[in-house]
Amino acid sequence: MTAPSELNGAPFSIPGAEGEVVRGSVHVPADDPGGALPVLLVLHGFKGYQDYGFFPYLTQRLADSGLAAVRFNFSHSGIDDDPSTFGRPDLFERDSWSKQLADVQAVIAAAGGNRLPHAERMAPSRLALLGHSRGGVTALLTAGSDARVGAVISLSAPASADMPEYERNIIREQGSIVSPSSRTGQELRIGRAWVEDLDHNAAQLDLPAAVGRITAPLMIVHGTADESVPVACAHQIASAYLGVPEMLLLDGAGHTFNCVNPFAGPSPALDNLIGAASAFLAKHFRV
Repeated sequence: MTAPSELNGAPFSIPGAEGEVVRGSVHVPADDPGGALPVLLVLHGFKGYQDYGFFPYLTQRLADSGLAAVRFNFSHSGIDDDPSTFGRPDLFERDSWSKQLADVQAVIAAAGGNRLPHAERMAPSRLALLGHSRGGVTALLTAGSDARVGAVISLSAPASADMPEYERNIIREQGSIVSPSSRTGQELRIGRAWVEDLDHNAAQLDLPAAVGRITAPLMIVHGTADESVPVACAHQIASAYLGVPEMLLLDGAGHTFNCVNPFAGPSPALDNLIGAASAFLAKHFRV
């Protein structure tokens, strides 16, 4: 297993959406191959964060395949310097898809502007995105509008960026809806920003349409026993893509690929995922 010290990566902080902080970590291969490295952004999901469970291990293992891999917290994730709690629930309440998309663009710009650790090793013109759960939605939405993205990997992603109309109505009437964190016990709130974003930017946030615009190679990974996002979503995403995606359906794997938080080591499903993702990225970036 990768040494714990290697899992930390090199930390950074940059301004993201509305000037709020994007905190992240850059990972490069433990055995330095030399030369410029393609850049992979690793995007967490709803109530997730860059240090959740398997994320550091996944990021370092993918970096070891010949990448500069960048994991980070979205600026409005609600996580600040202490990942054990949501220290900024006010930011969580103001989050939206468009803010997450802006954060991705901020990290891409920082990579291209030599403002990230290991910048001298990065080849930001060779860019890939990997997103888990709602982070997969953000990755797909980005790839559907940004031709610089050269490859996309969707892990356990929903097939829509929308939210049920009854939830929209509650938020419109009450200003927010409670969304408890089972991890911390906090009563987080989804605020008006989500609904206003969906109302005002419906075309940009139409996920099937965005997937239909993706020209980059696409890999879709999903566990057949996903308890949070049905595996049918993987097939819906695939059907919206105009090309032929690479599909990896992991038999018996759940939403986090049978891994726990805090991380207690990789599951066979996670190692299978990492091997397949590394091969996919190597094929398209020749790493």
